[in-house]
Amino acid sequence: MGGNQAYKGFGLSLMIEILTGALSGGRTAHEPLYPKKGNCVFMLLMDPESFGGATHFADEVSQLTEYVCSSPRVDGCEAIILPGDPERMTLAQRSPVGVFLDDENWAVLARLADGVGVAVPPAK
Repeated sequence: MGGNQAYKGFGLSLMIEILTGALSGGRTAHEPLYPKKGNCVFMLLMDPESFGGATHFADEVSQLTEYVCSSPRVDGCEAIILPGDPERMTLAQRSPVGVFLDDENWAVLARLADGVGVAVPPAK
């Protein structure tokens, strides 16, 4: 993707910088460097039904992700993962057993819950 020059990643990151910085009324990267405080946001909402149709969209995305994940891997690469896969794997691991919280953080959350009238389940 992007050929020998591999410009694709640069082009995509430049587009994101323009949309999230310049278009949003925020700042873009330039000299002098600005302090990394705040957040510039760009949101694009599209209804697939208004284009090629929601079913077509879902089918194409499904086929594309299957194709990408079935690509040959380089030595040492166990799996090809897509954005969201690490989070889905973490959810699958934690759903049956929950999330570990140390005693100090549990106590802080319990105090906050108590302060807003939320019942605190017993620690396991």
